[in-house]
Amino acid sequence: MRWLPFLNLLIVILLVLSGLGIIFLVSKKIDFTGSPILASEKQLPKRSFEPVHLANLDQSALQLKWVEPSLQLPNLLQFIHYHGLVQRPDILASQPRFHISLSTEDDLYSIEAGAPFYLAYRNETQKDSDSHVSEGPLWGQSETSIGYYPSKEPTSLWLEMHPKHNGKLLEVTVHMMDEKGQKLLQPSKHHCFTLTAQDPKPGRAPNWDLGEYRVDSTLLIRQKARWVGPDLFLQQHGGDEYAYTQGRERIDFSLGDELYSCFVKAGDFLVWKQGQWHPAYLFKGSTLGLPLLAVKKIEDKLISFELWDVEGISKMPLNLIRARDMGGIPDLHQEFRFVGAKTWAQFIVESRSERLLLRAHDWLVLTHEGWVKLDSAQKIDDYVNQKLVGPLLVLDKLSKQNGKQILTGHLFNTTRSDVAPIEMTASITTYANQYAPVPSSSVSSEPIAHGDLE
Repeated sequence: MRWLPFLNLLIVILLVLSGLGIIFLVSKKIDFTGSPILASEKQLPKRSFEPVHLANLDQSALQLKWVEPSLQLPNLLQFIHYHGLVQRPDILASQPRFHISLSTEDDLYSIEAGAPFYLAYRNETQKDSDSHVSEGPLWGQSETSIGYYPSKEPTSLWLEMHPKHNGKLLEVTVHMMDEKGQKLLQPSKHHCFTLTAQDPKPGRAPNWDLGEYRVDSTLLIRQKARWVGPDLFLQQHGGDEYAYTQGRERIDFSLGDELYSCFVKAGDFLVWKQGQWHPAYLFKGSTLGLPLLAVKKIEDKLISFELWDVEGISKMPLNLIRARDMGGIPDLHQEFRFVGAKTWAQFIVESRSERLLLRAHDWLVLTHEGWVKLDSAQKIDDYVNQKLVGPLLVLDKLSKQNGKQILTGHLFNTTRSDVAPIEMTASITTYANQYAPVPSSSVSSEPIAHGDLE
């Protein structure tokens, strides 16, 4: 430990020598590279900001500049799917409709060419049809996720679409307005594009209703539809008011306690409105937006139909078998006995021990209470509207054949789908002669006009 004082002394000497060396270098004005520097040339390093420059700067130069982001059209090319033209038979070629779907849901939509298809944006996954929507209620009811959805109400984003090349392609134009009401057109590839028709995703056929009726293959049975054939009575006696029944088949439907009829031929349509079917050829207004029953084919005992929903998405084939007329045409000889002519304008008929005074062109319906003469407008309307039903006898004329008085007419069955000519010979010629003597001239088989006998 004797050398420790000498070590401390050595350290002190070295420190003193280092300080003297620094003082020497400064006094000699030597830079660190070994080159002498003149005192007049000595300068401090320049700073990035000089005080004089900062004083002259404008205040706005120290602030951030706000640039409003540019709003552009969204890319909807992969969002919309085209599924071809709507095949409902009541759609005209000049006003085509088509089906599209959206990537955010499974629903299929029927769109009219050129009609605006508004879109809204939903920012949450949901099951409801109208919550969390930025603009307007939605059409679909299925569970959906974040994205664009159809809106019934106008929005700032809509599509205009036109099918091309017989429905093989769909031309889509995207329209969008900014907050200032200016229409956006960029980028151009998002503004206009073309889609190719593709099959929709397979899925379960949707359930739908016609009022209180669930649509299935038994619909016409549950509506108590009955195909009776042509209404020969209306075709012969309906006049211009019922000219549409010519060449058409009558189908009766039960609506509660009432009955109504539709007349159809192949290619005709029936539309469903206010709880019953209406022939499209008599319907005032467009059939679009209403369920449609199309008559595809009429065979001897079977009518084939196609039932379409409103959107033209769901189609149901239906059949109706011709009803059998159990009553047929009654035997008139058991119902009537032509007694004879009272005058050439009137004649007497006996039915069930009751004598009736009738004229040519009188109508009589056989009911449970017996024969009823349609002698008022109300009774005729009741028979036409099938509130009064039964075989109908129409008396045509009185003529003479081989000295005998002949009463002719025609008889309809209860459903008015069949008719047969009738001819009755007076059973008591002497009774008729005392009221209307037969001229001694040659007998004619031609009908005698009423004016010749009065």
